[in-house]
Amino acid sequence: MIKKLVFVVTACLGCSFLHADVALQAVAGGEVVSSSFTVSLPTRDFFDVTPDGGATNIQPPAWLSVDQTSGYTDATVNVTADPAKLQPGTYTARIVIMFFASPSTVIQNVTLTVMAGQPKLDISPAVVSLSTPRITGVNQTDNIPVYVRNNGGGGPQPFTAAIIGDTSYLTLSATSGQSDLTRPAFTITASTKGLLAAKAYAGALVRVTSGTMTQDIPVTFLVTPSPLFFALTKLGLLFRGQQGVGTLLTQTIQVPVGSGKITWTVSVSSAQDFVSVNPAAGSSTPGGASGTITVGIKPNNLPVGNYYALVTVTPNDTGVSPVLATVVYKVTMEPAFPTFSPSGLVFVAPLNVAANPPSQTLPLFASTSLPLAFTVGQGGNLFDSTTLSGTVTGPGPASIVVTPANYATAKSGIFRGNLQVKFPSLGITRTADVLYVVLPAGVKPSAVEAHAVTGCTPTQFALLATALSGGFSQPAGFPAVISIRAVDDCSNPVTNARVVLTFNNGDAPLVAPLEDATTGTYSATWAPVHPTTGMIVTARASSGTLTASVTTNGAVPAQMVPIVPPNATVNNRNPHAGGPLAPGTISEIYGSGLSLAPGAPSKVPLPTTFQNTTVQVAGLGAPLYYVSDGQVNAQLPAELLPNATYALVVTNNNAISVPEMVTVTDVSPGVAANPDQTMIAQHGDFSYVTAANPAKPGEVLIMYLTGLGATNPVVKSGAAAPGAEPLARVGIAVAVTVDGAPSSVPFAGLTPGAVGLYQIDFTVPTDAKNGNLSVVVSQAGVVANASTIAVAK
Repeated sequence: MIKKLVFVVTACLGCSFLHADVALQAVAGGEVVSSSFTVSLPTRDFFDVTPDGGATNIQPPAWLSVDQTSGYTDATVNVTADPAKLQPGTYTARIVIMFFASPSTVIQNVTLTVMAGQPKLDISPAVVSLSTPRITGVNQTDNIPVYVRNNGGGGPQPFTAAIIGDTSYLTLSATSGQSDLTRPAFTITASTKGLLAAKAYAGALVRVTSGTMTQDIPVTFLVTPSPLFFALTKLGLLFRGQQGVGTLLTQTIQVPVGSGKITWTVSVSSAQDFVSVNPAAGSSTPGGASGTITVGIKPNNLPVGNYYALVTVTPNDTGVSPVLATVVYKVTMEPAFPTFSPSGLVFVAPLNVAANPPSQTLPLFASTSLPLAFTVGQGGNLFDSTTLSGTVTGPGPASIVVTPANYATAKSGIFRGNLQVKFPSLGITRTADVLYVVLPAGVKPSAVEAHAVTGCTPTQFALLATALSGGFSQPAGFPAVISIRAVDDCSNPVTNARVVLTFNNGDAPLVAPLEDATTGTYSATWAPVHPTTGMIVTARASSGTLTASVTTNGAVPAQMVPIVPPNATVNNRNPHAGGPLAPGTISEIYGSGLSLAPGAPSKVPLPTTFQNTTVQVAGLGAPLYYVSDGQVNAQLPAELLPNATYALVVTNNNAISVPEMVTVTDVSPGVAANPDQTMIAQHGDFSYVTAANPAKPGEVLIMYLTGLGATNPVVKSGAAAPGAEPLARVGIAVAVTVDGAPSSVPFAGLTPGAVGLYQIDFTVPTDAKNGNLSVVVSQAGVVANASTIAVAK
């Protein structure tokens, strides 16, 4: 361990220590707030950070904490204030910084202003998708934790949770409780109970109520027809390079499968030939033996700009759909934005053993034609040495070598630090997380990282970011891989956690599945929607009774690119965020940058490309009805097999969105209705049913719908339905009731001459009463949106 000498003086003689007092504002009983300051000297020095209550030997207030109690200049210290137990008012404290070699003490004053505020509950995730295969007689489950957090005032708030709708397959771990800033409020579990048929179940939601606030969480439970599972762990990759320099950075995508070996091939489509993939074909087997695809950028001299490619991985097994990933290559005139790949380090040492863990290396990429200088600061006293400064040049990485300190005299547990790499010429600092796990006395580290440590019982675990590290700049709409590694205090990878990612810019939360069991790494692909300069990404994880979290700060600059947020593809007549869609459904795709101008094609069959906009689902072109910047109406390809999840991408003028996952089911009926829920229906003479022109008892009416699924005969996507027999009738029967009474249905199928539009001819019961009567349409137990129709005798 490094020994520290403390010089207590009131001035920093001959130094350039820059600081400003920390001023924080918070809401009484609300969310924690934070700020930071930089510890800087002309020469490198060790420093100590000691919070106190305003004077030496006065204990620091309970609301104040710092993320590092020591470090090496230049380094940033994050200050956190927790107002959970504070009343409105002004609170003060200070932080004392003392140096090893420089005879100086610097005082950092901290002021916390606490204001009264109303509760503001945040519930995440706001939309839940669960999935499991159907295995006859075997109970298969999937689950997800739900966080109920009060980001406003008033402290913890009581809440209740209840399942609304079909309760046959969902359960909640708790139906009431208090909001909590760190722990899940309850877990939603879906179960096949060994009986559920293969289909997408969306007949239930979870309603959370607290005071006057109510929020519904839509839940989709996809039961797949077989245990075969085929996916990619990353839906997009971003590369950066300076023009004429390029980059040697490579990134990997795992190809996990469920039951049974699956062989696959890889193809790349792009306007420019700039992406390399290896291998071009491979296989994946269950049990952790996922195939790996390595993606890189070919040597090139592309002009400054953004370049896009779509990587398609196609299984050789019939009945399993292709999976997609978007690759973006950003070519700049100046040096590329510095990137760690990978980021984050974990060191493990036994307690009371005088030996350092082995050194590790952080690769640092910048793609620069001229040497780009950097210096390294350290947060935390975890290191004996690191690379202190250096340069990165060309397309390859510089290496930062990190040697951990000997924690022979430290207590056991998990200690957190970081490396802060500063680029003076760019005004950029990148931060890499570091965890140091000191095992309990007598416990030895495992010789193999993936093997559990024996004789040790975990009491806590911690998270660190291994992709999208601190100080990131992630252009809106570009793919960002967020990888979070979970490690317990026995140094074991935590492989049974549920990780939820939330974003302070208003982007929808994401669930990060386990990508690598050997390291306990969880990954998700984020395509930022809302630009901001103060971006905070928070990962929260739960494993049994243990919880952990980590935050990563950066920025999201604006960028013109097609963006399709999660759950933004819906039935255009029965829209539900995250809801399943039937093959052939007329769908609305919301986002931004989807087309250069509004427009609608006038020819049938409908084109799959219009005004340089295309929509692909699992590699199939989706016929287009309408395109604009913020909305595209397209027909979900009728050729898709139901009861599966598919990747959807929008291409606008060669720019490709990050794939959105869409769940496809047998049927998803949506009735054409006005905003007041009155049905858009016609009499036999094709005049519209209105209050002034009501339906008559016994009359046959025509209603129009979307999402009634497969037909016989089959009609190709984008094509007009046949206008003469054999008409395209639905394969799954529909049922109609009017005011609760069954109605006869002479015809249900695609509207002759129309594309993707269905109609149901139904009879108004002869004993129907006068008034606006409810009409209920159901198909295979799935109920369409509510509607009414005017009836008068």
